[in-house]
Amino acid sequence: MKNNNLIIPSYKSKNKEYFYFSILDRNLKNTIIKEIQSENKEYSANETKIEYKINKFFIPQNTKTAKAFVSVIFNDKLEVNCTVLNGKYGLWVAWPSTKENNKWEKLFYINDKELKEKIEKEILEIYDRRLNNAKSKE
Repeated sequence: MKNNNLIIPSYKSKNKEYFYFSILDRNLKNTIIKEIQSENKEYSANETKIEYKINKFFIPQNTKTAKAFVSVIFNDKLEVNCTVLNGKYGLWVAWPSTKENNKWEKLFYINDKELKEKIEKEILEIYDRRLNNAKSKE
């Protein structure tokens, strides 16, 4: 971090850089910077109700594993990009992570298991609906 700017994790394709997160609220950004710079290493999260909305939903053509690119906005303050993947056991939602020393490290956690399952279920339902709508138009 330089000059009170956060470096947001990203990945690069052939032609473009994609950021995993977007901080939509200036106060949240300032709070994050303050916490990082703080000498106090204990974190105390305020209990707040977490609300979310599915913001962007893009289904690419002709891909083997990546079936959709999605963004989820939490409490109108933080946007997180995730991907619907087709794996060995079917469709699943991949949240931001990076591979370090042949091991995947999560960059984003949803601690509330019920909330995580609810969001992922909604994402997969949207994917199924859009896929079925596209097939019915053919």
